[in-house]
Amino acid sequence: MRHAEVRSLGWGAWAAWSDADRGDMRPVGRGPDEGAGLVALAEDLGRTVGHATDPADIHDAPLPVGVAWATQVHGADVLVVGSDSDQARSRRLLGTLAVDRALPSTEGFGGCHHVGNADALIGIGPDVPVAVLTADCCPVALATPEGLVAAVHAGWRGLVAGVIEATAQRLRTMGASEVVGVLGPCIHPASYAFSDADLAEVEALYGPSVRGHTASGGPALDLPAAVEAAFSRGGIRPLPGVGSCTAQSNRYFSHRARADGGRQALVVWWSGHETFEHVGGGSGKEGVG
Repeated sequence: MRHAEVRSLGWGAWAAWSDADRGDMRPVGRGPDEGAGLVALAEDLGRTVGHATDPADIHDAPLPVGVAWATQVHGADVLVVGSDSDQARSRRLLGTLAVDRALPSTEGFGGCHHVGNADALIGIGPDVPVAVLTADCCPVALATPEGLVAAVHAGWRGLVAGVIEATAQRLRTMGASEVVGVLGPCIHPASYAFSDADLAEVEALYGPSVRGHTASGGPALDLPAAVEAAFSRGGIRPLPGVGSCTAQSNRYFSHRARADGGRQALVVWWSGHETFEHVGGGSGKEGVG
């Protein structure tokens, strides 16, 4: 896919991180052009990945409902998103209403859907890719063998609030037997000066590995190290990430380094069908603390 990093998360799950050349991904308004950039990115993901096991295979497989996004508030709220049919299936399999926001099933690709305020979205089934927007914060993609996927926006306040662990816990309450995670482009410590007081708050939760230094030697927050620690606390198996620093690379928007107004997107999508019926089989599993 041009102007995006695509990663396989396994089990038919995929993630794509756009870059600045792809343009500002922020949805505008609530009209027919809302989220045109997000829709185009998700459509490209469908065409590039389709139902193939190799991202080099091109399959024209547009997604049937649309991409879901939320207003991000730097907290730990998690919303589960699915189509009407996914809502019915989740109720049958789990015995409860697992879908927080049900989008109407449509013929053909259904555009962009704002689903409320949250910093993590879980997608059920192949109908709805989920997206978060970032400039320097951490865009984290999660997936499970059961066909559940999640997009997480994790800035330092969201990390302290436990947004990554909360998402993993929600996935496990929905029957996930394993959770894997990938970190996309975010700001790195050399460019992320941080006050000692705020740094101490993050360090108290995640340990000394989060304490870094700026290029000039001042105190800094190591966001990738904090995400690694959150993965460990949440029982998430890490996969190789994108690794780029948004402040050091002109390929990405950076609010901290360049006061960029634009945002790149992470879109996460499950392309398969065969494993969804297994969701809920782990109803006796305990969530992650």
